[in-house]
Amino acid sequence: MKPVLIVENSTNSLVRESGGSGKKDYVLGGTFTEFDIKNRNERGYTADRFLPALTEMNERMNNLGVVYGEFDHPDVFDTSLSRASHIITKADYIKEQNLVSGEIRLLSTYWGKEAKALVDDGCPVFVSSRAAGITEADGTVSLKKLFTYD
Repeated sequence: MKPVLIVENSTNSLVRESGGSGKKDYVLGGTFTEFDIKNRNERGYTADRFLPALTEMNERMNNLGVVYGEFDHPDVFDTSLSRASHIITKADYIKEQNLVSGEIRLLSTYWGKEAKALVDDGCPVFVSSRAAGITEADGTVSLKKLFTYD
């Protein structure tokens, strides 16, 4: 049984060729988080409660040089390098569309190759935020920390 990604938001695939080596870089981009709507988990995010955590993740990405994500969406906050499938290369708030748009680059790890196989077979790949926060009774989430996108 092949593992599948837990889905929250669709990511449109963009496969780019890297310079001269013939090796494909799999860079997937699209909507990572939409605000002011209920997602498939019946949770709703607002920009004002989400963006501080996004800023902190982007600072971490800049300071460390990388934020890893996993092929599946684990139940723990720490990212396991043995399950890493991709790195986040971009996660930006697009105010006019009220969403976070981003890109991931698939790695040549075991799980990265599994994700590449899905792309090669024409299957969509999805992302979901891995975060800690408080979910209110109405489903609105106050984010404390955004760890990554899986």
